[in-house]
Amino acid sequence: MSPPRWRQPLIIALTSALTTLALALILLPAFTLAGWTGSLPAPLVPVLNSVVAAGGLSQTVAATLPFVDDSHEPFCAGVTAGQRHQLQRGLTLMGRTVAGQRLRQLLTHHDICAGTAAIPYNGGYARAERGLFGGWSSSKIILDEVLVAEVDADVLASMLIHEATHIERAIAGTSCGISHDCEALPNGVHLEEEIAAHAAEAEWWIEVHGPNGKRSLSLAALAQNRLAASFGEGPDAFAALVRELRDDPREGKGIT
Repeated sequence: MSPPRWRQPLIIALTSALTTLALALILLPAFTLAGWTGSLPAPLVPVLNSVVAAGGLSQTVAATLPFVDDSHEPFCAGVTAGQRHQLQRGLTLMGRTVAGQRLRQLLTHHDICAGTAAIPYNGGYARAERGLFGGWSSSKIILDEVLVAEVDADVLASMLIHEATHIERAIAGTSCGISHDCEALPNGVHLEEEIAAHAAEAEWWIEVHGPNGKRSLSLAALAQNRLAASFGEGPDAFAALVRELRDDPREGKGIT
């Protein structure tokens, strides 16, 4: 899930509709019949990064993916021409790093669309939904439509990295929505899930802009710079920052 207004938790559906229904009644409130949702924090809130890395998981998933033509990204229904242009810029910039290329290929390979919506608080969210026959094409990444229109392409790319990390973890079976071994904050946000997604986002930003971040007066870029700087402060300090960032009661509002 994107941080307030720019990332959000996943939604992970199970292969059987009956099993999904049964689990939905006993699992966390973040679960729906479609799966489990992950998000980004609200926009322009100091964004933090985690030192949790995908590691072997990323390599395993990447090894199963064939080469894809990145010029044919799927977009969700309702995306306007202007939004498509902005999202494409972000998707293209994802490929500036090896990890970004892997995540972009993952989305394309599984036909997972990117779209926009009016999101009251978070910057975006990822819904990972597995179909009855094992496919993931019903999954999607949704970013706030105002942010898509206003922020730079590199900020969009970092948001997409964050949400795509939620999707990757769901497909690999390691997300908090599947393992249930994660700490849930009072607002329902899974702390370890967001630490992992923020870490991937921070690593991408550092690889593209360096450890000192981007020279910019943009509030969104400055937030990403802070995220990148926090990444270098160590796992304990970063985990504490992520907890503070994601503990707002407005998390997840308006996400369907």
